[in-house]
Amino acid sequence: MPLPAAHSAPAEPGQKAAVTTEDGVRIVRNPGTPVAGPGGEAVDVFDPGGLYVARFFVPWNEETVAVRKGKLYCYIQESESGNPLVKRYAMSWK
Repeated sequence: MPLPAAHSAPAEPGQKAAVTTEDGVRIVRNPGTPVAGPGGEAVDVFDPGGLYVARFFVPWNEETVAVRKGKLYCYIQESESGNPLVKRYAMSWK
């Protein structure tokens, strides 16, 4: 079972996933972006007022499921025993 997001919203057209953090930062996964990083999809970050803040890339085979306390959690696959495997990324904004 994936980790629950602080607040999940339906993605807009052209977006794969949208998650809002506890402090109102919106993380948006954009599979159709013309600029692709090394082996991944673009993830755009917006502040609580909707201002574009940053872009980073997540591997194609990972699904963004939650953002908590400066960490991005991505679902990778299920193990042979049926448990979800989740990768955690640390995020820091400068």
